Formats: sequence, C-alpha cells, structure tokens
Amino acid sequence: EHRWLDATADAPVTTGAAGERAEPTVTTETVGVYLSERMGRPIRVIEVSTLSGGRSKTTRFVRADAGEALPETLVMRQDGFGHIATSVVDEHGLLATLFDRGLPTPRMILCEPKVSALGKPFLLMERLPGIPAGTFSAFEVTEPSFLRQTATALARLHSIDPASTALAGDATRDRFLATLGAMIDDHQAQWRANAIDPSPIFEHGFAWARSQLTALPAPSAIVHGDFRPHNFLVEDGRLTGLLDWEFAHFGDGAEDLAYIRPTVEAVMPWDEYLAAYRAAGGPDCAEHTLIFYDIWNVLRLAALGAGAVRAFVDGATDDFRQGAGRHFSKPILER
Repeated sequence: EHRWLDATADAPVTTGAAGERAEPTVTTETVGVYLSERMGRPIRVIEVSTLSGGRSKTTRFVRADAGEALPETLVMRQDGFGHIATSVVDEHGLLATLFDRGLPTPRMILCEPKVSALGKPFLLMERLPGIPAGTFSAFEVTEPSFLRQTATALARLHSIDPASTALAGDATRDRFLATLGAMIDDHQAQWRANAIDPSPIFEHGFAWARSQLTALPAPSAIVHGDFRPHNFLVEDGRLTGLLDWEFAHFGDGAEDLAYIRPTVEAVMPWDEYLAAYRAAGGPDCAEHTLIFYDIWNVLRLAALGAGAVRAFVDGATDDFRQGAGRHFSKPILER
C-alpha cells in the first residue's frame, strides 16, 4: 500500500531525459565478484533483493555466505538516477561517527566512492533488526514508550558536538543565516520552475520565511533532516534503527523537532514528547523557532514535490505516485 505523501519525501529536484532511471546490472554474480575482489577471498552471494520506496537512492538486501568475514545480511545503499543532488558517500563519515557514539545506526562495512561494476557509488552496511515504525505521514507503532525512545535518540543526536563529525562547519550565526537564506531562494526557484499550478500561499510562505531569518538562533546541532516514522526501525517495541541520513546537516535541532511534530501530535501530547527530549539532554527551543521550521519544512517538501510532478508530466519517470502529488500533496501542504 502506497501513501500519497511518501512520493514527496525524497522526490527528485530536477528532471532529466526519459530513460535516465535505468538501473545498473546488480545480480548475485556481479555482487559476489565485487565482494570477492574487495575482501580478498571468495564470497558467495546467495540473494540480492531491491526494496521499494525511496526515489533518490536505491536500497538492496544482500545475503552472503562469507563465514565470519561479513554479516549474513547486508544493506547496499546506492546513489540513484534522477535523484536529489546528494551522494551516499557523504553519509559515510557521519554514520561511522554516530555508530561509535552508540546511536542506533548501521555498522559500516565498506564505502565505494566511485562508479564500479555495480554502477554508481554505494555504501555496504550491516542490516539492522526491525521493521519500519510507520510511513512518512504517520506512526504505525503508537505506544508512548516507543515515541519517547525516538525523542531520546533525537536528543542524543543534537547533543553531539558537530565539530567532532564530518559535518563540522562554520558555526557563526551570520554564515548559517546566509546559507539558510540561499536555500530558501533555491527552493523557491525550484518551485517556480517546476510547479504545474500556481500557489499564492506558497509564494507568501517563501517571502514570510525569508523575513523571519533574523529572529532565528545560532546553529548548534547535527540535524537529521528527515526525522519521521518511515526512517525508524522497531523490534519488540524497541527503537533499533535510524535510517536515511542524506539530508543530515549542521543547523538547529528545532528543525527535526518541527518536522516530526505533526506525526507525534496525532498519537500523544507534544508536551510529553518534548519533555522526554529535554530529559535526555535535548536543548530548549522557542515556540516561534519551531513554527518557523514547521513552515520551512512544508515549503521544502512543496518544492521537492513540484519537481516530482514535473518529472512525471515531462516523461522523465512513469511513477504515478510522483504525478499524483499535484492533486493530493499540494492542497494538504497548503493547508
């Protein structure tokens, strides 16, 4: 079952020629040959299966018979076609750091930074136990104890010094605000270039967001950037994984809080979630800051969704879920 908003979460920003999304040849044989060469010993790959879901990256499960050399089941996360302009290679250093800090992230096995016999760059990591805790738009695991675990994990993430990670950047407030302002301009340009239908609401939203920049605090945290139930794994009521770090960046932890707030409020009081976050060391944030990032997140999704619709209309993809965003995601995001 597909939910309409899943298509906007990681839809392509730009369009390309029809056929651009052709997949590379990834089979049990080609993966086995690649791993044998990289590991310096014969490795038999039993199964390679491609997961449905994401647009900007391709994810596969790889089952291998390698004794103690490799885990039995691996996850292969690979750059996609017609995708958002991020690479899995950029996630490698951060994921390794977060794993060492004890966050529920996968253990890295190897990083292939170049085009290889298996296609575009990819990461190979150990598969975490569990199943998705929900979709982009809703929790399916609604026990308060589980939601509090996600709040605790988010607080631990936001408490890590960005300077100790691969996301270390210029921590000055002026530099941060200039970068965020440029992102607002870029996303508005994407909206105008790709939107099939005009929207005075979104135009006003972009202008409002730009006018609020001077009221924002300085950045201080690693931001996940897509902190919602479809990127949580759960097993026996435990949070076992935080996935999909392609949007991770240096910024304000309020961005993640605002992003997950609508899905939390559908199943538990926001004050309870925020109390669990703060009890685990999460920093305080003002309500007006949460409101800014709530609106900014909606504008960002609208721009990405417009790119997805344009790709469908122009024939760059035949995925109907992307085209359907014109009729379903746009009015809901406007509201």
